[in-house]
Amino acid sequence: MKQKYKRGRLGKTSHLGDVLVDLIDKYNLEKLFTIESIREIWSDIVGDIISTHSIPERIYNGIIYIAVDHSVFSNELVLMKDHIIKAVSEKCMNIKIYGIRVNVKRFDWKKSIK
Repeated sequence: MKQKYKRGRLGKTSHLGDVLVDLIDKYNLEKLFTIESIREIWSDIVGDIISTHSIPERIYNGIIYIAVDHSVFSNELVLMKDHIIKAVSEKCMNIKIYGIRVNVKRFDWKKSIK
């Protein structure tokens, strides 16, 4: 393989941080990072018992959608609505949450954690 030593670069070099920001914007990954950061602190926000029966699924138009496996936990989360909105807004400052929606559904925990 022949090397060309005196030939200059075709483009400018970029910092890794700049490239990552461009990739996150290009593929709309900011919401995925935000929901994962909420999942990491979910047990601190709602407590250990409720966090084992619920998981934040997505954020759409300032509303966080939470899946629970029983209606009892749905009711508890609705009662904790103000606390959840305040805690998420404090811990994840890059996004505003205006409300929550709780869906009771049966789901596979192993798939939802990944």
